[in-house]
Amino acid sequence: MSENLTRRVHRNWDEAERLRHGRQVKERFTREREDRFRKVRDTIEVMLSQGVTISQNEVARVAGVSVGFINKHLRDVVEKAKQRQQKSTGTLHTVRQLSTESKELERLKLMNRRLREQISEQRQANKELLAQVARVVDLEDEVELLRKQNRELLASWQASQEKVINLPVQNSLPVQNTSTQVEVALKQTGIKLSPKLNKEIRQHSSETILKAIEAFEQYRTEHSIQKPAACLMRAIQEEWEPNIAQEFTTPEEREFDEWYTKAIQHGFVQDYPKTYLGVTMGEIQVKVKNFNAPGGYVNMGWREAKVMMQSQDDNL
Repeated sequence: MSENLTRRVHRNWDEAERLRHGRQVKERFTREREDRFRKVRDTIEVMLSQGVTISQNEVARVAGVSVGFINKHLRDVVEKAKQRQQKSTGTLHTVRQLSTESKELERLKLMNRRLREQISEQRQANKELLAQVARVVDLEDEVELLRKQNRELLASWQASQEKVINLPVQNSLPVQNTSTQVEVALKQTGIKLSPKLNKEIRQHSSETILKAIEAFEQYRTEHSIQKPAACLMRAIQEEWEPNIAQEFTTPEEREFDEWYTKAIQHGFVQDYPKTYLGVTMGEIQVKVKNFNAPGGYVNMGWREAKVMMQSQDDNL
């Protein structure tokens, strides 16, 4: 009787212990599942704040749980998080993608800095090229001006040649005195008569030779000649004629010519023939020397240049 009671008591105690133990296990499992739920939710919030792409696999990997657990208990939570993320941003990123994009951003910043340096160098080179282009443009303008003046001079020369041909010859030398006049003119030049020069003289008339000698003398007074005999030979061959002295038409022209001669002698202006100088609004433009300017000179009205030259002379 007592043995049966003892066994029954032990059996009742064992059943109660089992129930208590079962409750403890169930409560532990419940706590662990709640912890995993909380950890997964926290992980999802962190991923959303960092812009990491939300997916079941990615959430399970970061949270340290199985994909099956996510799929069984938190699939709706993950889907809602994905929808929130899609609304907040158009671009989704994984952790690896963020690292790659960060490196790409640094590379692009470095490239941008290098490109800025290259652009700065190119701008400096462009400034230098623009300065050279400006000098070239000035030279082209000067060349065009010289071409225009040459065309005008050529037309004037051709017109004067026609007038010379049509005019009757005045003060022509008598035939019997022609050779004597040529000999005297040649002696006055101081040039020794060579066989070649003598041969050239015999091929032209005395009048042509005398005109060529006079033109040669005019040319020699204005230019430095290294080989006078060769220059005289050319004058005879090309049948040079002396320039006819022209009277000043106005006091202003006389004033300009007097000042321009002095300005050239003082080295204040470049030595350009008067006929080559441009005219702006009726005033002759001279080329005042300025080594800092393109071409080494500055175009300036002659009256302004005269005042500047006078001011420099007063300061000396």
